[in-house]
Amino acid sequence: MFNSKFKILPRELFTTLLIISVLLYPLPQLPHLPLLRVIAQPQHLHTKKHASLQGTRASPAFAAAASDANARSFRNRDKPDSSPAAANRRQQQENPLERQLDSFRQQLAQTRAAIAEIRSRQAAVGSSGLGNGFGGGSGSVGGRDEGGGVFSQAEQQQQQQQLLLLQQLGAQEQQLRLEIAVALQQLNQLLPDGGSRLPEAEEHYRAIIANLDDLITQSSRSGSGDEPSSGSGSGSVSQRSSSHGGGVKGSGGSAAAAGVPSLDLLLTRLSVVGNLAALLLEAERPLEALGELDAVVGQEDDPLLLSGGASPSASASPSASASLRGLLCGLRFNRGKALAAVGRTEEAEGVYAGAALRAVGLDPACFAKACAAMSRLPDELLPLVQSAVQLAEDSGLRQRLLLTAPTAATAAALVTAAAAAPDNDDGTIGTGAPSAAATAAAAGGFNHTAAAAAVRPAAAATDLSTAAGGDPFGDRFAGGWLAGIGVSELGWLYFALAKALDDWGAAAAEAWAVLERANALLASQQQYDPARDWRQLRTLTSVFRAPLLRAAAAAGVGLSDVVLPVFVVGLPRSGSTLVETMLSRVPGVWAAGEDTAMAPLTNGINDLLTTQGLSQPDALNAFGRRYLDEMRRRAVAAGWDPQRPGPLRIVDKMLRNLWLIGYIEMLLPHSCIVHVVRHPLDVALSCYSQPFGYAGVSWSWRLDHIGEQIRMSAALADHWREQLPAGRLLTLHYEEVVAAPEVSARRLLSYCGLDWDPRVLHFHTANRTVATASVAQVRKPLYNSSVGRWRKYQKQLAELADQIRPEILSYEADLAAALRAAEAETRRLLQTQQQQQREVVVSEQAVSSERLPGASAAAAAAASPEPARDEL
Repeated sequence: MFNSKFKILPRELFTTLLIISVLLYPLPQLPHLPLLRVIAQPQHLHTKKHASLQGTRASPAFAAAASDANARSFRNRDKPDSSPAAANRRQQQENPLERQLDSFRQQLAQTRAAIAEIRSRQAAVGSSGLGNGFGGGSGSVGGRDEGGGVFSQAEQQQQQQQLLLLQQLGAQEQQLRLEIAVALQQLNQLLPDGGSRLPEAEEHYRAIIANLDDLITQSSRSGSGDEPSSGSGSGSVSQRSSSHGGGVKGSGGSAAAAGVPSLDLLLTRLSVVGNLAALLLEAERPLEALGELDAVVGQEDDPLLLSGGASPSASASPSASASLRGLLCGLRFNRGKALAAVGRTEEAEGVYAGAALRAVGLDPACFAKACAAMSRLPDELLPLVQSAVQLAEDSGLRQRLLLTAPTAATAAALVTAAAAAPDNDDGTIGTGAPSAAATAAAAGGFNHTAAAAAVRPAAAATDLSTAAGGDPFGDRFAGGWLAGIGVSELGWLYFALAKALDDWGAAAAEAWAVLERANALLASQQQYDPARDWRQLRTLTSVFRAPLLRAAAAAGVGLSDVVLPVFVVGLPRSGSTLVETMLSRVPGVWAAGEDTAMAPLTNGINDLLTTQGLSQPDALNAFGRRYLDEMRRRAVAAGWDPQRPGPLRIVDKMLRNLWLIGYIEMLLPHSCIVHVVRHPLDVALSCYSQPFGYAGVSWSWRLDHIGEQIRMSAALADHWREQLPAGRLLTLHYEEVVAAPEVSARRLLSYCGLDWDPRVLHFHTANRTVATASVAQVRKPLYNSSVGRWRKYQKQLAELADQIRPEILSYEADLAAALRAAEAETRRLLQTQQQQQREVVVSEQAVSSERLPGASAAAAAAASPEPARDEL
C-alpha cells in the first residue's frame, strides 16, 4: 500500500462558518470580505478581527506589516542584490503569512502528486471507480477486475485502503485550496498590491465549488443525504439534519430519501460561493459578485441552493435552519454592498434593511453591520436598534466585553470608570482579543442560539423588550440575543444608533454619548501609537528635501516623459472620492481607487538608495516603470479595453501617498499631485463618526489620536510645499468645491492637463464602482450640509480644538483666501459666459440676415411702424 507521509485530516475538515471581514488598508469603507474559516484548525490562519461578523486574534506581526507598508527609514544593510525583484522577494519572505502560504502551496503540490500516483497505480492494475478526488467515490472497489479475474481478499482490502486514502487526500486537497484562498485574501488586505493575488484565490474557490457540485449531484442521484464515506462536511450539521428526518412536503419519506443533498454540503457550498462573491467585490467586479449572490440569495427568504433542487430548510432542524439563516444574513449584506458599488443605491438600502430585519433575534453581528451600512436608518429599524443598544447597556454586555480587553490597564480603567457616564474614553487601548463569537467558532459551531433559530424575525421585532422570564431571545442578563456578539460588532451597532440620532435631530449630548461608546468598543481591539508615525514623519522630512530631489534629477533619476498618474492625497473624509469621481467623468481617465502600487515599492527604493545612492539612475527609474506598468495592468484588469490607447490619466487615490510624495517626486516628477483638504474639525467629526474597521485608520477611534493625524498631515503638506517647486501641488478645499464647483473643477482639470468637460459637474451619474465610505455621497449632487457640521458638537470637540488650534487657524485663513479667489473667478467666468452668449446671438442674427436679405429691412420697419395719419 502507498505509504502516505501526509497528515490525514478528520471528518470535521470542512465544518465551516462565514466571516465577514474588511479591507485593512487603506481607506474607509464598510466591510464586504467574507473569509471562510476552517474551525478544525483555527490556529493556522488568523484574520484581523475588526468589524467582522466573527474572527480570530491577529498576529502582531501582521499588524506591523500593515503599519509599515508605506514609509520606512533607510536602513544600512549589505544587500548583494538590490534589484526591484529581489527587494520584492525579501519583503515577501519577511511576512509570516507569505511563509505560511508557501507551505500550503507545497503541501497542495505534494497532495496532488500523491493522488496522481495512487490513480496511476490503480490504473496499472486495472482498477476503476476511484472517486472524484474530493472524497466521494462511486465505482466498484473489489470483486472482479476489468478482465473478469477475481481479486483475492488481500487485494480487495488493499484497494479499499487505497480508495479510502485517495478520498482522504482528495479532502485534504480541497482543505489546502481553502487555506490558500483565505491566505491570499488576507494578504490582499494586509499588503494590497492591486489584487494580483486574487486570481489564484478565485481559481481555488471555483475548484472547491466544482467538487462540491459533484458531491451534491451524487448525493441527489443516490437518493441519500448521507455523506460519502470520507466526505467533506463535518458530521455536526449533516448528521443532525439527517437524523432529524422530517418528510418533504407531499412525500411520505425523509428529505434524504427524496434525494435532497445533506444540509452541510449545501451550507459549505453557500459559504464558498459567498467567499467567491466577496473576492469579486474586492477585485472591483461587483456585477459578477452580484450574479453569484443573486444565484443563491436573490430576493428569496429561503433560496434554492441547488439548481432545480428542493429547499434545504424544508426539513431542517432548528439548529441547522439557524445556521443557514445566519449564513444568508452575511450574503444578503454583501449583496447590498454589490448593489451600492454599481450605483443601485436605493436597492442596496432595501437589501440592507431586509438583512437587518431578518437578522433580528438570529445574528446580532449581521444586524449591526446592515444597520450601520445604511445612509439613513428606516423608521421600522430605529426602535429595534435603540432596544438592542439598551439591552447591551442593561445587561452589562458592553462593559463585560470591554473588560475582556487584553491589557490590564484597560480593565483597571474600565472598573474605575464603571460608575461614570459616559464611560470608557480613557485612552487606553489593547492589541485585540478573540470575541465571544470567535471563541464559539473555534469550538466548532455556528454562532447562533437555538432559541433564536425558532423565532421568525417578523415576530422578533416586537419582543425585544420582553421581561427576562419570557424573552424568546435568551437570558437578558447575559445579553439576550446579543450574547454572542463580538466587541467590534457591538461597536458597529452603537455607530448605527449614533448616526440615526444625529439624522433625526437628537440633542448633541445624547448622540455623542452613544458615539463615544462606539469608538471605545473599537479602540479596545487595536493599538495605535502616534509616536511611531511621528518618527516616520521626521525620517521622511529629513531625507526628502530639495537638495536630494535636485541631485536626483541631475543624476537622471525620474521619468521625465510621463505625465500619466494623478495622485489624490489627504486625510479620509476630506472629499477625495468626490474629486476622484469628478476626474473619472473625463474621457480617457481611469480611477484606480485606493489600492496603490507605490507603497510596496518603497522598501526596495530604500535599499537601493542606502547601498548605491544615486549612482544607479536606471535601477531607480525601473521602480517608476514598475509602478506605471502595474497601474496600466490594473486598468486592463478592471475593464479598460487593451485595444484602445492607454488611459490619458490614472487616478491613484491612496490618501496615505501624502507620506510618499518624496518618492513620487523622485520617480515621477511630472505626475499630478492633488491635496484635498477640509476644515480640521469637520474631518475629525466625520472620522470619529465613521466605523472604520481596519488597521490603517485605527487612530480614528480617539479624538486625541485624530488630532495627531491632523497635525501630521498639516506638517507634511507644509514640508512638501517648501521643498518642491512652486505650484507642484494643487490644494483643493472641500468647501471651495461645494461653493464654486465649476471654478474648482476647471482649476483641477487645467492642473492635470485635461480639457474642460462639463460632465465633471455631473459626477453623481458616473457609472463606476465606488468602494469607500463615500459610496452614498458621490451618488448625489453636491450639497453643503456637511460644511461646518462640527458646530453642532462644538462643546464635545472643544478639547480637540485646543489641541489643533494652530492647524485650525492656518486652515481657516487659507480657506478664506481660496473662497475669495473662487468668488472672483466665478464672477469673471460668468461675465465671460455672458459675453460668449451675446456673441452667439449676434452671430446667429448675422447668419439669419445673410440667408434672408429683406429680413433686416422688414425688422427695421417692424421696429419703427409708420405713424398714424392723424399724427402727420
